[in-house]
Amino acid sequence: MKKNLLEWTIFGISLTLIAVVAGLLLREHLTRGNSAPDLMVEVGQAERSGQGYAIPLDVRNGGDTSAEDVEVTLTLQSVPPEQTDITIPYVPYRSVRRAWVMFSHEPGAARLDARVISYRER
Repeated sequence: MKKNLLEWTIFGISLTLIAVVAGLLLREHLTRGNSAPDLMVEVGQAERSGQGYAIPLDVRNGGDTSAEDVEVTLTLQSVPPEQTDITIPYVPYRSVRRAWVMFSHEPGAARLDARVISYRER
């Protein structure tokens, strides 16, 4: 059975798309390193909430390996000091995950220390 022009056109477009995707995946595989997770915590502005103050935080992984069970501790240097911990289940390589933490006191001008205390490599 002979194929018409429309069938050949769709076949050509499909073949091109498959080749582009395969090329991108190959490039990603060849250029991706093996560096450990490079986790950084960025803290946003506090927002008033019904139970206190909600503070957004972004955990950024700049490394070439994913991290699991990322534990972050935040300490608000207020009077009295407040501390909270949060676990983020999964942070893929070269990505950002957002979480929110709650404090009962207004952060105001108090210093807020945030750091990653542990994680597992995936």
